[in-house]
Amino acid sequence: MKVLLVGGTGHIGGRLARHLAEQSIDVAVTSRRAGPIDEWARAIPVVSVADIEATKWEEVISDYSHVVHLVSPREKECNDNHDLARQVVETGSARLGQAVALVGNRLVYLSTAQVYGPKPTGRLTEKSPPVPGNVYAAVHLAAESVLRDTCGSALTIVRLANSVGLPVHPSIDTWQLLVHDLAREVAQNGTLTLRSSGLQHRSFVAVSEVIDALVQLMKSDASLATVNFANHRSQSVLSMAKRIGRLHSKLTGSESILRAPDPSDDEVENPFELVNESPAATGLSLGDEAQIDSEIIRIMAETARTK
Repeated sequence: MKVLLVGGTGHIGGRLARHLAEQSIDVAVTSRRAGPIDEWARAIPVVSVADIEATKWEEVISDYSHVVHLVSPREKECNDNHDLARQVVETGSARLGQAVALVGNRLVYLSTAQVYGPKPTGRLTEKSPPVPGNVYAAVHLAAESVLRDTCGSALTIVRLANSVGLPVHPSIDTWQLLVHDLAREVAQNGTLTLRSSGLQHRSFVAVSEVIDALVQLMKSDASLATVNFANHRSQSVLSMAKRIGRLHSKLTGSESILRAPDPSDDEVENPFELVNESPAATGLSLGDEAQIDSEIIRIMAETARTK
């Protein structure tokens, strides 16, 4: 197996690249910057790609058996700049998909579980109808459709829930992620501040689990599949904040202060199950609470040192 990570210098891509290299699996990453990236990637080949649309992808991917497509602006950037989101995610995916169809690689596309809507409820599987509630979710869903049309059986789509875990290097900014932001705040200030009541539910998974599952998926050569990478048990934002507070107390012996607005009269929780029933998910299990806790503790420990 020889793997090219397109957009492989970000949060998930960096961790995946390092893991594959440590497992002695041939891996390279693409970057819009020429030359070395950061210290963590010195031993990993870097393919310079200035523009995802203009690049001759057939030439870039020709030496690889597997391509992992991780390119996407951050959620806020997508929602703030619709044209950028469509250009990078939809148009870029179309070009990459066409190249994969010609060359014959396997393609794994990292999409988002947000395609199931901003407030999912009940039991959701890969067959549940998507109801994207923002631009970020909508462009990823559109990219899924484009890639299905171009890649056929060479494609596996991964719909990823909220991933928790330190990036490989501090230069990779992940502080817009809820758990990361709260863990840093409590480590540095002893407080946990929510901008909402926290009754809304999300699915949280450890990055370490995501990486293991992606490798397992590539080795299985699953095809024509959409797979949920999620903790099937949702958790409210408020309960996650309290969980982070308990871990901080266990780590430091100090109590934290939780601040959150009171819920409005019509606010209710939206517990849901996000399960994987795709045949491609056979043997995959995500949602290990101990691994999530371990990732949170690492975030707190690292940010406390850089206070």
